[in-house]
Amino acid sequence: MSDSFIGEIKMMATTFAPRQWAMCNGTIMAVNQNQPLFALIGAQYGGDGRSSFALPDMRGRIPVHFGQGPGLQNYPLAAKTGVEEVTLQTSQIPTHTHSLQASNNSANTSTAIGNVLAKSPQNETAYLNGTVTGAVQEFSESAVESAGGNEPHNNMMPYLAIHFVICLQGIFPSRN
Repeated sequence: MSDSFIGEIKMMATTFAPRQWAMCNGTIMAVNQNQPLFALIGAQYGGDGRSSFALPDMRGRIPVHFGQGPGLQNYPLAAKTGVEEVTLQTSQIPTHTHSLQASNNSANTSTAIGNVLAKSPQNETAYLNGTVTGAVQEFSESAVESAGGNEPHNNMMPYLAIHFVICLQGIFPSRN
């Protein structure tokens, strides 16, 4: 790795950064001890830009090429965005139905609470025209499946944890 460019970032499967490299974990660095790297990345990842600057912090992040491709949003250099969990709003959920569970077996009780809708043993009418007035009787939890709950869900793609390292000493890259 002696022919690496200063500021180059590589993925490593080791648990340490090689000599002349550092973990991309947001470490604050002294400008006077790392002038070539500071000249390349400045303080865009943190630090005060006078006496200190920060290394990129790749923990819990995936790299995305900066800029804007055709039909894509702009990703400014060093910008952090995205979330690990999302709570969907009703407007974000596709139209769908929830099935009512009922039985073809003959009914054996007249109590609705805690029971399932069933076939009337005497072929009696089982539906009522109009709307409900008075107290509403709830079905048991097994009659209608619950949905939602306003809880966040994981928003992360499958991943493999590995670490990123940045070259501190090496070849200073030329623009061409």
